[in-house]
Amino acid sequence: MNIGIIWDWEGTLADTADISKYFVNEVRRHMGQEILDDAEYELQARGLFDYWDSYGQRRQEALTLFHDLYRDRVTNVILFEAVEKLIKWIYGLGIPQFIISNKREDTLLAEVSKSTLGSYFKNIVGVQDKDKIQKPHPKMLDKALNGVSLQKIIMIGDTALDMQFAKNIGALSVFVDSPFRAGTGDIQPQYSFKTH
Repeated sequence: MNIGIIWDWEGTLADTADISKYFVNEVRRHMGQEILDDAEYELQARGLFDYWDSYGQRRQEALTLFHDLYRDRVTNVILFEAVEKLIKWIYGLGIPQFIISNKREDTLLAEVSKSTLGSYFKNIVGVQDKDKIQKPHPKMLDKALNGVSLQKIIMIGDTALDMQFAKNIGALSVFVDSPFRAGTGDIQPQYSFKTH
């Protein structure tokens, strides 16, 4: 059977929260705002999707600055324990692996390139400004596979959105239950494991 694995990136393979917090605060400095401490960051900006709306008419300026800083200055990406070993092992079995993330694609590619994992993935797909398609939309799968035919797909992620995506594409769902996420909501994954 032709099997492929789709990984979420942030919170599943890599811990990029501190990197994001650093660059959110760089934008805040530039825009003349107070720096967020850990608790404030968790409360205001952790998800980042709605956070940028707080800039009002300067939303696009702040968002562009964030992505430019992030892409150009990210230097160190922390992988979760045993991730590199697992990815290499799966790669050695000849199973194609993909990353699908709701991060902007240029930011995602910058992060993956700073890790030790980039060469083990057949394709790495994030959100592109031109189409704004993101998980859980099934078109993200088409973008990632780019013509690769698979009979069975395993989706591994750490959010309810990842589990909804797995359901939408007919994939086996594996939930990475971390202390940083809120769970899967109404969607029951087929498998789950804790990172703590």
